[in-house]
Amino acid sequence: MKSIASKFPFLILCSLMSATAVAGGSTGWVTVDVINQRDCETNRGLEVTFTSAHANPDVCSNAKVVEVDCDLNTYKQLLAMVLTAQSANMEANAYVSGCDLDGQAKMTSLRIR
Repeated sequence: MKSIASKFPFLILCSLMSATAVAGGSTGWVTVDVINQRDCETNRGLEVTFTSAHANPDVCSNAKVVEVDCDLNTYKQLLAMVLTAQSANMEANAYVSGCDLDGQAKMTSLRIR
């Protein structure tokens, strides 16, 4: 039976692989500043700019803007919630996962308060 010490490099490699595979997290509570609907034909989606930088869990290059893909099943609901948050001056907390080609985090769900 091999000792744990001999398996140590393998265990480190496995833990690093699982750490990089798990992405995403919360933006934290932020305020919606600008909403920009882009071309859904090229799946550019909805662009949401916050008044300040969000928590940026995936370390995207643009920490003030998130994107909602047009082909998300919840696209219309997310659009309605973003519009509600902006018009009612409510805070938003999005779950984001990954970065788009413009360096913006990709929103997958949203909470408002």
